[in-house]
Amino acid sequence: MNRRFLLCLMNRHAPSPEDTHWQSLTLASTCRGCGADIYRDQDKQWVKAAKARS
Repeated sequence: MNRRFLLCLMNRHAPSPEDTHWQSLTLASTCRGCGADIYRDQDKQWVKAAKARS
């Protein structure tokens, strides 16, 4: 396991610079470590996006 993936397990995600984009009023991206969809919250932390209900 690499260091980045271990940080993802602790909900410390890092955005992929080439995939970062505005989605409505928030920044959204894909995590470099685990590939999850993430967004930037009000505390300027990158957190995993909630799964959409179907």
